[in-house]
Amino acid sequence: MTPEEMRAIEPTLAGSYYGGFFTESDATGDIHKYTNGLAKAAAKRGVRLNYGHQVTDLGADENSAWVSASIDGEEIRQSFDSVVVCAGVGSRAVAAKLGDRVNIYPVKGYSITVQLDDEASQQAAPTVSLLDDETKLVTSRLGNDRFRVAGTAEFNGANRDIRNDRIQPLVRWVEQCFPGVSTASGALGGPAPNAAEYAAQSRPRQIADGVLQHGPRPPAGRSPPSPPKCSRMRWITPPPPLSPPPAR
Repeated sequence: MTPEEMRAIEPTLAGSYYGGFFTESDATGDIHKYTNGLAKAAAKRGVRLNYGHQVTDLGADENSAWVSASIDGEEIRQSFDSVVVCAGVGSRAVAAKLGDRVNIYPVKGYSITVQLDDEASQQAAPTVSLLDDETKLVTSRLGNDRFRVAGTAEFNGANRDIRNDRIQPLVRWVEQCFPGVSTASGALGGPAPNAAEYAAQSRPRQIADGVLQHGPRPPAGRSPPSPPKCSRMRWITPPPPLSPPPAR
């Protein structure tokens, strides 16, 4: 698309661009709202959800599988027909108890959620999900009053510290591309699952009798089955102007 076509789709964009790509079939959604809704739907169908349980051990044979967990200082053990290991970055430790090596490691991704508390910010924020090709930042509009921006990845184990020098580039990007949006809001950061050999881990596979392992989905692919109307646009910015040659 030309810059003019880009602004026809998302008029809030500021700055100069070479052009962009528009993927109407792509979409994003609120993963927190989606997973909570999924849990409620499962509970309505008779699923028992055990929150706050710390898995301490598990095993399986050809007849059944069992899981030991700790809750409020009490150790409990439950038996099942089979078990699916789907614990994000925790899958590595859980699967190791079954003798399997899951090639998953934590990657801490930084994001900010801009609270669009005033009418001016709501009007100035984009409604189309965006990907900046140069900075590798992505955005998603979550309802009328929230604007999510994410992009930085940090390889630092399971560390959950939020570094200000990682957050500030995201804030400056919003202020540069959407100057009408107020950035007086909080910032969120945390580890996200990743896989060195993702293609090999993305489908369920049997790792023991009665046990399946299901690798994590990549964070960028988390979308509800019926996503909101929030298509994605990717843009390419021109490079900075070349400095004039030195005078002779």
